[in-house]
Amino acid sequence: MRDARAFYDYVIIDTPPVVPLVDCRLLGRLVDGFIVVVAAHKTPRKLVAEALNLLDAVKVIGVVFNGDDRPLAAHYGYYGYSQPSGSRSSWWQRLLSVFSA
Repeated sequence: MRDARAFYDYVIIDTPPVVPLVDCRLLGRLVDGFIVVVAAHKTPRKLVAEALNLLDAVKVIGVVFNGDDRPLAAHYGYYGYSQPSGSRSSWWQRLLSVFSA
């Protein structure tokens, strides 16, 4: 990792899934952040929630929702989705609600 950081601006490591294997969590000490990739229509919401709970929330810099075939217009406004005021859910629960059917 040290050598890769010395030569490159960005180093991306493709790891196995977070929940069933510990590899990603062990690398957490060595990386600046995580981009979580979620397969639409394949990854159960409970599994996504568990993965996000296992990772350091400060290091989760993004979530890629891959393979969704629904049009975005029904889910997003001009500047993004709006969260009702007073909502006390965690950030990942709000994220998952955007993708709910």
